[in-house]
Amino acid sequence: MTSKTPPEELVSETASEFVTFLSRGAINERQLSEKLDFADLEIDDFRRLKRVHFVLSEPVVKFIQQLPQRIRQINKETQRSQTISRGEIEGRIDWGATTKLRNTQSYGNKTLFVCNTPYSEYDIPENLVLKKLLGIIYETVTEDIKRIDYDWRMDRWDEDLVRDMERIFERNIHLSRIKDHDEIRINPRTLNAARTSRDRLYTQAYDLFNKYQQLQADEFDDEEVSSLLSETLVEPNDVPTLFELFGVFKLIGVVRRAFDVGLQPIQDTSEAIARMESETTRVEVYHDTSGDLAFSESIDDVEPPMPEYLRRYREMLDEHVQAAKESIDRDVGRNLFDGRPDLLIEVYDTSGDADSLTELLIGEMKYTNSEQTFTDGLKELLEYLKYAREGANAQGYLQDQMDTLRGVLVVDSVDFDQPSNEEISVIDTEMLRGEPELPE
Repeated sequence: MTSKTPPEELVSETASEFVTFLSRGAINERQLSEKLDFADLEIDDFRRLKRVHFVLSEPVVKFIQQLPQRIRQINKETQRSQTISRGEIEGRIDWGATTKLRNTQSYGNKTLFVCNTPYSEYDIPENLVLKKLLGIIYETVTEDIKRIDYDWRMDRWDEDLVRDMERIFERNIHLSRIKDHDEIRINPRTLNAARTSRDRLYTQAYDLFNKYQQLQADEFDDEEVSSLLSETLVEPNDVPTLFELFGVFKLIGVVRRAFDVGLQPIQDTSEAIARMESETTRVEVYHDTSGDLAFSESIDDVEPPMPEYLRRYREMLDEHVQAAKESIDRDVGRNLFDGRPDLLIEVYDTSGDADSLTELLIGEMKYTNSEQTFTDGLKELLEYLKYAREGANAQGYLQDQMDTLRGVLVVDSVDFDQPSNEEISVIDTEMLRGEPELPE
């Protein structure tokens, strides 16, 4: 049996495709954040998801691990403020200001003094960068990282490190004297002060904060910035989703070449993960969603009389509806079939008065080297092709109405021959690395 592609290779190859789409602004970030969410945190804000990736990255973890020793004495500047005192002298007397005060406000009162009182100023530029960075890390750890209940989280942020982060940010006396991180506005001058500091604490804080800003701005041309995302792109429990994204990204390239369409910016409100257009064609790409189509069949649509096996199946569905309602108060469907493809690529002709669906590619992805899983994927793909309709209330099936309806099964490491069915084809990981063509 052929071994599956190692997750590390999928990370590298998917990250490369992933970064390309992000840098072009041609991917639905809300949809993507749902696919790459950590441990079901239900993050639908891509900026927040990138922040989680940032805090999980190795450079940030190492920085926090070294922080307790390095933050015991942070930089400060000695400043002097003028204070007026009666009788008591605090600091050095400013005789010129004292004489002026006595002559203008309280003539002859020799108990008045103007003193230059020294104090420590902590709101210096390099400290502002440090506090802002630590605020980002602290909020991410307490709001998101702590909620991840997987071993891989503990390998990066164990409970001791989490406590260190909380203790430093909440209780460190020096850090508490710097203004609140939410009030800090970072500008080029403050960044430059941290960058040119002689203290490694501040230069590293600058490096990390700068990379964070670039990450949030999708500046993935920088290799270090892209690595912050790619090295935390996937965890062992989510390799199948990564494989699906690998297939989706690669097939988008196939479609672009086949239809000569260009990637377009896409709104977060769309369910599509990507959109491509030319003067006469629009292509919508969906991952793990039905898009504008329907893939379901209800037992209620079956006209009597029913064969015995269907009558018994309907009884089972009725009992299921009742039991689910009684046990968990949940309404469940009465469908003979209900599915959702891994990939939908809808091709529309936009040259007329109304856009019309002219071609459809349905994809099923299986990260497997198992022949049984391969055949399961074939069956699912054929079901989608058979039952696809333009909507839940549409009459008839697309397979009977469209000239071009295709299906593709994407697998990883299974030895296979192409099936004779002209509607479907099989593509594996190695083929995707090349430039496969759509089935005719």
